[in-house]
Amino acid sequence: MSDCLNWPHEREPIDTVGLGVFDGIHRGHRAIADQCSHLMTFCPYPRAVLHPEAPMIPRLTLLSEMRQLFPNTLALQFTRAIAELSAAEFFERIVVQELAPKRIVVGEDFQFGAKRSGHGAILQALGASAGIDVVLVPLVMQAGEPVKSGRIRTAIQSGQFNQAVDLLGHPYSLSGSVVSGDGRGRTLGFPTANLALPETKLGLLPGVYAGYLADTQAPVVVYSGSAPTFDTHTHRHEVHILDYDGNLYGQSLSVMVTQQIRGEMQFASTDALQAQIQRDIQAARP
Repeated sequence: MSDCLNWPHEREPIDTVGLGVFDGIHRGHRAIADQCSHLMTFCPYPRAVLHPEAPMIPRLTLLSEMRQLFPNTLALQFTRAIAELSAAEFFERIVVQELAPKRIVVGEDFQFGAKRSGHGAILQALGASAGIDVVLVPLVMQAGEPVKSGRIRTAIQSGQFNQAVDLLGHPYSLSGSVVSGDGRGRTLGFPTANLALPETKLGLLPGVYAGYLADTQAPVVVYSGSAPTFDTHTHRHEVHILDYDGNLYGQSLSVMVTQQIRGEMQFASTDALQAQIQRDIQAARP
């Protein structure tokens, strides 16, 4: 969990810090981040520490992806000792002593401290006693409901990917290592990079998606599924980079997925599959 160990004691002074889990950096989070010089999140996800026996909730945004969206992100390694701090202790030891910000920005539903005992009004009172201004940001509403990570996660898992992107306010990130596949894409004339996602990351439902590489903005087609045309059973995320034919094995790849083009389909022949892939590529071109 080395990715969590981003809590430097020697860093530039913090003017305004936003506190929260920030899974997804969605429109509601942006209302906070837009007012901040830094964000502070927790790693691993607090639920994983407090309830290790519970089913894992896959993350919308890995810490590395969060830093792509907001580079000045600090990740506090969450432990049971931190979880047991009272709201006042958490404020003094973590916020005042470690962060020492001039200003704090949180969502109006922010909770902190043991058993989530601290809330916005308590944070404002603690801030006032320490000479730190605390701003509470109202929930961002869309279609009559608050924009929350759980709502976005449900949209992705129920096949409403394009709605999820609209709630996020930015493309959905997929990051992982490129591993060896079965080479079928190259045989078909459309080489792909087989992307191995961390187990904590929420993947895509079966289908075909459009997007671009995070670093070069090169357009891509992303296939998620188990290739039913070839009767395989392993779910994979395959990335075809348009107009590219290099070797990416062993490299890290970050893709920004902008929309779903279509759902999973089974084809009667490889010719029919190749023809559909050509149509998918045209749909993905900017």
